[in-house]
Amino acid sequence: MVIIFTLINIILVNIIINAIFFIYNTFAHVVPVNFDTTLLVKHLVSVIVTAISASCISIIPLYFVMRKYSVPTTIVSLIIVISLLSSSFNGSFMFNDIISIPIALSIIGLGIAY
Repeated sequence: MVIIFTLINIILVNIIINAIFFIYNTFAHVVPVNFDTTLLVKHLVSVIVTAISASCISIIPLYFVMRKYSVPTTIVSLIIVISLLSSSFNGSFMFNDIISIPIALSIIGLGIAY
């Protein structure tokens, strides 16, 4: 349930935000690039891959729920995982940019779910 809930919400939020930006850009011309189908397909593939990875990573705190039966422990573990992936160390480098780290965390999350 956690994987499906996270996957659906990430994809829906990206669709809504991108639709709002596309509509706004047609009036304000914030980005001078024309949105063609190749750009949209590339972005859609990126969103789906990121959503699958994030939904598998969201299973990692489930391990702490099963071991400790503690909500605060679960929240702290999720904050640690997300802050490691999303924090910027020198302004441009993030662990999420190294593709092997999200893949490894996704495999760990799937292993925990199994």
